[in-house]
Amino acid sequence: MSDHDKSRRDLLKTTVYIAPAILTLQAFSSLAKAGSVKDPTGDGPEMDESKVAREQEKCEAKEARINSRREARGKNPIDLDC
Repeated sequence: MSDHDKSRRDLLKTTVYIAPAILTLQAFSSLAKAGSVKDPTGDGPEMDESKVAREQEKCEAKEARINSRREARGKNPIDLDC
């Protein structure tokens, strides 16, 4: 095998191993940006439950605001199915 063929082969081998590693690093950073939240207590599922509870509270507060306005206008209250 000539030196040219050997160097070309080494280049191809290096590229085959390095390219996926670079793409993997980019994928890890994009997945981390997708909304991962670090839980200070270390319990992941509790963060999800607390987020659901916060969303529930927001929905109920919105429903209360809407219904207080509707009541002031003499209209029937609505249910947002929170």
